[in-house]
Amino acid sequence: MKILFLLDSLGGGGFERRMTQLIMGLSEDSDYAEVYVLLPQNPRIIRKDALEYHCTYLYYTSSFDIIKKIKGVRPDVIHSCSPVKSLFINIYKLFYKTKYVTGFVADANRPPLLSKKNVGFLFSYVFSDAIVGNSKAGIEAYRCPSKKSHVIYNGFDPKRLEIDMAEDLDKIRKSNKVVVSMVAALRDDKDYKAYIDTAKAMGDNKDVVFLIAGLGPNEEAMKDYCKKSAIDNIIFLGYRMDVINVFKISDVSVLLSNQARHKEGVSNSIMESMAVGTPVIATTGGGTNEIIRNGIDGIIIENNRIETVRTALTKLISDAILRNSMSQSSIKRIKDEFSLITMVNNYKKLYNTI
Repeated sequence: MKILFLLDSLGGGGFERRMTQLIMGLSEDSDYAEVYVLLPQNPRIIRKDALEYHCTYLYYTSSFDIIKKIKGVRPDVIHSCSPVKSLFINIYKLFYKTKYVTGFVADANRPPLLSKKNVGFLFSYVFSDAIVGNSKAGIEAYRCPSKKSHVIYNGFDPKRLEIDMAEDLDKIRKSNKVVVSMVAALRDDKDYKAYIDTAKAMGDNKDVVFLIAGLGPNEEAMKDYCKKSAIDNIIFLGYRMDVINVFKISDVSVLLSNQARHKEGVSNSIMESMAVGTPVIATTGGGTNEIIRNGIDGIIIENNRIETVRTALTKLISDAILRNSMSQSSIKRIKDEFSLITMVNNYKKLYNTI
């Protein structure tokens, strides 16, 4: 089977991480499929490790060159992760019998009914043979037709646990009794201000340090906010390829989503934290409630008010027995239900079905 993925980039976000892991899993099984990845010329590439996979990379120079490149491959399945460029997949489908998977439902943010985004999505639904989302909440939010829709959760690769500890992270762990982390892009859809305000409110506890791992347009603003507020218990780590180690040195991880702007699909940040056994505190909404069992694997909070976040943090920091219980439950849940093998096999079943 020939499978062609249409991507906009190989960036460092959770969506790109999920797709590169899928591509990796499929390309390693050469008996099952030939894997092709179609990218724009000079794409943004942060996931350089993805270029080492056993698949063929193609680059298009214009929108209509997409059709030309696809014709050259004649894939059995096109898996599109590009909402805008999918228009040209729809055109291709008019003339060829290639099966088409719409694969860009990665959050649970409902677009306005008459918005360009929603109209574009609905148009792709008509031509696609299957629609995949990484959460039930996402499928519902994007008004996906039930007969074509499939939920395939993100998968974690246990090989990622086998990584050497960086010196800077090892130093942070040894220098602090309690480490709290938030791993996410510094964008408006993540509520870093609430995270920083919580760190400030807990500043009297000198045993706790708060880490921020990620890049984004709000990075300098958040650094300035910390400086102006005289907050000295936060460390900005920047973008890390070794986020697993950030979670390993953390006693608790936090993911605060901006509820007014964003609802998560199934967050890779949450999944990775759980995989190493670090309990998560996360804002309710979207697919978060599908991966975290509140009180068992972590704590789901209803809002990001300082006292709400602080109460949850204090509860976990002060109760080692509870943290250990959640740690064991988290590890087992990821191993049983959110493994990379499970994710790849579910995609294989989908491709075979269509």
